[in-house]
Amino acid sequence: MKKKYLAMDFGASTGRGILGSFDGEKLVMDEVHRFSNYFVPVNGKFYWDIFRLYHETENSVQKAVLQGNKMVSVGVDTWGTDYGLLGTDGQLLGNCRCMRNADSTYQDLVEQEVSLKEIFSRTGIQAIYGNTIFQLFERKYCKDPAIKEASDMLMLPDLLGYFLTGEKANEYTMATTSMMYNQNIRDWDRELMGRIGLPKDIC
Repeated sequence: MKKKYLAMDFGASTGRGILGSFDGEKLVMDEVHRFSNYFVPVNGKFYWDIFRLYHETENSVQKAVLQGNKMVSVGVDTWGTDYGLLGTDGQLLGNCRCMRNADSTYQDLVEQEVSLKEIFSRTGIQAIYGNTIFQLFERKYCKDPAIKEASDMLMLPDLLGYFLTGEKANEYTMATTSMMYNQNIRDWDRELMGRIGLPKDIC
């Protein structure tokens, strides 16, 4: 008997719901839903329309079900580095910022506290302006109230998973794109986060 799995594949310009059918030997994939994706400019910042992406995830599930499929699971994949912040009530604190806001400003400020060479030795991740660590540092530096109120940070695919299931978790490979996961201790690098003034308990 074939098992059915739904994969949500989000890219920077399009997204797709792909239904995989596996009979134990062969995997057959069919697109059940395709939609556009884009970042939204508001007051000089770029944001992802995360609730619309969640809506498109629900649309994909619905279309797969209406085709008569009973699915084993739903998986979500997006690009790395971007994230959402949740408050103590589990609600999203504002919309999700886009990594394309970034320039060298906050990377340079972080490097005044910790060298990029040291961060690389701890995380194994190349320094790119839009990395999560620099995005969060910008919010701390600019006294964004969301960073003070945040109880949890979820990377984008895990945020969408949380919307679907109510369960909070960060998947390993997505966590590593944040430049805050220490490959040597195989855990979030809370010591590094503390050195640049980021809240250490949101991961």
